[in-house]
Amino acid sequence: MLVIRRYPVSESIIPTSERTVFRVTNRILRYYALMEELGSEDIPISVHGFDANSCHFATSATVHRHNEVELVYARGGDVTLIFDGRPVLLAEGGSAVFWAVVPHFARQCREGAELCWVHVPLRQFLDWRIAPDFTQRILRGQLIRDPSPRPPAVFLAQLDKWRDFSRRGPGESRRIVDLEVEALFREAALRVVGGDAAAAHGRDAGDVDAVEAMVSFIARHYQEPITVADVAASAGLKPGYAMRRFRAAVGTTIVGYINEHRVGQAQRMLVTTDATVLDILLEAGFGSVTQFYSLFERSCGCTPTKYREQSLGAAFRG
Repeated sequence: MLVIRRYPVSESIIPTSERTVFRVTNRILRYYALMEELGSEDIPISVHGFDANSCHFATSATVHRHNEVELVYARGGDVTLIFDGRPVLLAEGGSAVFWAVVPHFARQCREGAELCWVHVPLRQFLDWRIAPDFTQRILRGQLIRDPSPRPPAVFLAQLDKWRDFSRRGPGESRRIVDLEVEALFREAALRVVGGDAAAAHGRDAGDVDAVEAMVSFIARHYQEPITVADVAASAGLKPGYAMRRFRAAVGTTIVGYINEHRVGQAQRMLVTTDATVLDILLEAGFGSVTQFYSLFERSCGCTPTKYREQSLGAAFRG
């Protein structure tokens, strides 16, 4: 079901010590405290469903991941998200979309800031057949910023209506919510990828089910020694057909997609743990040191050691 939540975010307290070393130390301590949960070895993938709701929290959210596509919107102030091990500043009135199977959580920021978000089940999102480029970027774990989101007054008025209508149960009111939320995502895709590109290629229900099954299977098992045959079997398909359907929907091969997940896990561990590179590549699911270094450098533009150093440097500059 469609999930609409609001998270009020309180002011972060910044140390006021005049000594630079103390300020830097506190930045580092806050940085690692912020990332500690994200470094957990096993963050389960939950399912929130299609629902409408509103929740208020006195503190920031904890790290989590779930099998819905999520649209977030910052109201009343800037909000910092931690997405896939990296801080993302969402300015007031800013919006972004991502597949929430990637570990993420909201951080505290300016007093009075509020984070709203909408969850749509992956199956429903795929069934909308939104722009292929937009959908492929979502499925490949990218956070996509909306360059021109709706004004706060407009978005919040709709949010209140969606919550009210959803409480009425099945019927025409619920259908209105479904259509308006679909329009919200379509508008975001249109602004990101442009006019003609927003016309998706047709896919039947069987294709949508197969793609959802395969990407969800990989998201849960990429750290294991899985094969193309394993991924195909998760959707009840033969490997050759599965590879063609997967590439058409996701924009990359099954093997390439598995490796993207593994590189992402390595990035998170480099930022959130002090494990050795060898331990990290094994934990991420790689069976070859050479393959890991080649794929990591191709994806990140630097070695794993350099990536860790740069991330630490960002914490010092915080």
